[in-house]
Amino acid sequence: MGARAAARAPSHRPAPLKKQPDFTQAVRQELVDWRAWRDRAVVLAYAVAAGLAVVGFTMLSELALEGFGALRALHPLLPLVWMPALTAALVWVTLRWVPGAAGSGIPQVLAALDTRTSPSQRGLFVSLRLSVAKLVLASGALLAGLSAGR
Repeated sequence: MGARAAARAPSHRPAPLKKQPDFTQAVRQELVDWRAWRDRAVVLAYAVAAGLAVVGFTMLSELALEGFGALRALHPLLPLVWMPALTAALVWVTLRWVPGAAGSGIPQVLAALDTRTSPSQRGLFVSLRLSVAKLVLASGALLAGLSAGR
């Protein structure tokens, strides 16, 4: 083997170790950074709000189903009048005050997430007002005896 072959041969020396980050220092910095805590508080607040909305909707839906059951127990033919009357009222309320709450909501969310939708138009598709309206109208549909998922 010549000098050139020896120069091209791989070195068997191990690569120098990189200095490991100081774990305790990183944790300390994370605990005292008020911006990180503010971000965590915002996420936690929204998680609590979402959980309360789910619990509230579940309770309202159960109440609506019990109401329809009580109405049906009064007279077996009463739902024949109640269902179309309340359904017409729910459609009228939807079209009159919250037309954006009509439908499943999935196409509206997709439209709001589309990058071509301007920020000023996103509220037409998805908003807190429309979400609350959907919760109330869906519970009304259950009270009417309609087959509506929750």
